[in-house]
Amino acid sequence: MSLPSISNIKIFANPYLKENFRRAVPIIIGHAMIAMLGVVDTAVAGRMPGAVFLAAVGLASAFAHFVFWLFGFLRMGTTGVTAQALGRLDPRGVRLSLLRGASFGIVLGLLLLVVSPLLYWIAVEVYAQEENLAQPFLQYLRIRFIGAPFALATYAFYGWLLGVDRNSLMLLIQTIVILANIIISPALALGLGWGVEGIAWATVISEILGAGLSLMFVLRVLPRLTLKPLRVALRLTDFFDIAEIRRFLSINTHIFVRTLCMLLAFQVFWVLSADLGIVALSVNAILLQMLSIASFALDGFALAGEAMVGENLTRFASKKRTSVAIGKVVESVLAWSCSFALLFTITYALTFNAIVAGFTNLQVVREAAREYLWWAALVPSVGVWAYAWDGIFLGLTLTRAFMLGTLFASLSFVICALPLVKILENHGLWLAMYVFFALRALSLYAFWRRWRKDSPRR
Repeated sequence: MSLPSISNIKIFANPYLKENFRRAVPIIIGHAMIAMLGVVDTAVAGRMPGAVFLAAVGLASAFAHFVFWLFGFLRMGTTGVTAQALGRLDPRGVRLSLLRGASFGIVLGLLLLVVSPLLYWIAVEVYAQEENLAQPFLQYLRIRFIGAPFALATYAFYGWLLGVDRNSLMLLIQTIVILANIIISPALALGLGWGVEGIAWATVISEILGAGLSLMFVLRVLPRLTLKPLRVALRLTDFFDIAEIRRFLSINTHIFVRTLCMLLAFQVFWVLSADLGIVALSVNAILLQMLSIASFALDGFALAGEAMVGENLTRFASKKRTSVAIGKVVESVLAWSCSFALLFTITYALTFNAIVAGFTNLQVVREAAREYLWWAALVPSVGVWAYAWDGIFLGLTLTRAFMLGTLFASLSFVICALPLVKILENHGLWLAMYVFFALRALSLYAFWRRWRKDSPRR
């Protein structure tokens, strides 16, 4: 009896497997570049005299990310809508998704600048009441918020480029941005002696550069799309179409609430970390950077699947064909995501001490971090399921379920974290984080099963 060939095994026969990998590779590399922005900031701060600078940059960067990524719907809401418009060959929808996303990003970024003094006050009260921590913390934030309009507009540009399958352009932009940051951050912070302010200015300059390059490439791609009616002029009434604005607001409100819940969960993580002391806070800053690197990479398959799901949702006239195609896209996303998550787990387990040493030369932090090897190594394999389902639900624009799943997981994290930290200290905090990832994935899987059951009758 002959053995079946690899090509006959169900998963390898999936026609979307290669397509997902092709689209994901530039996203993975690009996201690794984005993660490197945080890595560079952490590594530069880790070479400043005293753990307080590493803790301050870690906290301030996390707060800035929290505020900016509240508006992550500008990316997440743009990709699925754009991909669905592309799938049904709708040039008007392709352009409107770009215009609405980018214009909202600029306006919201300017509003953030206006209210930033209030945000600084809240941030200090919550995170950095100690005087030695508050000063570098505020120095970083006051500069970092200057880049808000550029960062938020870039979210929309990236979402649109993903939706029209121009992932390689994203990679090019992100490569240029990170190379600039790698040069500018140590030059300003250590070379010119600007310290924390130099780190913040380097990030702002990188965000401005990223926004400019994104706009340039978007304007080059738009006329080259193979949609023949693309040259039909848009009218002002198209932009303010009531039905489409309601859909836009509904999708993005769900994503906003979901993002708020998720980011609040991470802010609780940071607050509880700060209560455990400067050393524990510094260790968690490093461990979350490791999680960030893995999540950005694993998100590549989810984001590729997000665009593929969106296209296939509107491509076929037959609802049965639509359901089959989406099911195969989901298989491809899960297969690649889980494979790479296992690779990250093995890599982190084997190189953990070297990675920590790369982040800081403070011996007290290095020694404390050794206790958390397995928390850091296993978290990619636990979190990957949540990342994968996030992309699938965004592509389907099933944003209400997306929101409810994260709300449930976030509340569960807070409920678990408070007693676990008292019992197990920092280990309890990481156990609660694992619960957060697991419940996000399980709740979305339950919603997926329900959608699959109903989809043939849609």
